[in-house]
Amino acid sequence: MNAESLRPQPILRRGHWAALAVLAVWFGAISWWGGGVRAGWQMEEDYELFEIHDALRAGESPITVAVRYMWEDHHRVRTYYWVRTLQANIFGEHIFWYRMMLMMMGIAAGFLIYRWARTCRLGWLESVLISVFLFGGARMGIWWRMGTAENLGMLFLGLALLAADRAARSASPGRWNAGFLLALAAMIFSKESFIVSAPAVLFLKIWQDAVPGGCGWKASVRQN
Repeated sequence: MNAESLRPQPILRRGHWAALAVLAVWFGAISWWGGGVRAGWQMEEDYELFEIHDALRAGESPITVAVRYMWEDHHRVRTYYWVRTLQANIFGEHIFWYRMMLMMMGIAAGFLIYRWARTCRLGWLESVLISVFLFGGARMGIWWRMGTAENLGMLFLGLALLAADRAARSASPGRWNAGFLLALAAMIFSKESFIVSAPAVLFLKIWQDAVPGGCGWKASVRQN
C-alpha cells in the first residue's frame, strides 16, 4: 500500500458534516412532511409488531417470541425477528419512536453510502446525489414501513463498505476485515434477498484494496 492509502482518514471531515446535514434534511423532510413519521400503522407487515408486542405483554420471554417468529415460515430463516422483538420490547405501541428510529437508520445508511462514494473519488455533489437517489421515490418505502428488513440490510451494507474502506487504508487491517465480515454476514441474515448482493460487495472490497489501497489486484485477491 502506498503512503497516501495508509494515511489515517477521519470518518467525519468538514465536507462529510455538510453531507450529513443535507441527508438529515432530506430524510427529515420526506419523513415528516411526507407523513412517514406521523403515519399510523401500515397493515402490510407492520401488524407483526402488534402480535409480538401482545405476546410480550402476555408474559412470553423475548427469546421465545423471537425464536418462534424466526422459524414460523418453514421456507425461510428470518433472523431479523430478533431485532423486531427488541424493538417491540423497547417501544411498545409508541409508533412515533419506531418512525424516528427508522429515520435515524436511514440518515446513517445514506451517509455511509455517501462516504463510500467519496472513497471511490467521486465528487461531493455526486456522492450526495447517489445517496439521495438510492433512498428516493418508491425506494423510500423501507424507511416508513416498520415491518420490513431491507432497512436493516442497507444499514449493514453501509457499515460493510465503511469497514472495507478503513481496511484498505490501514497498516493493520485485521480488525477492519473482521468488521467487514461481520457487517456482511449481518446484511445477509437481515433478509435472504441480500445474499445475491454479497458477491458484489466482496468484489467492491477487493477493488477497494487493489485500487484506492494500492496493493494491486493479485495481492488484493490473495488477502481477501
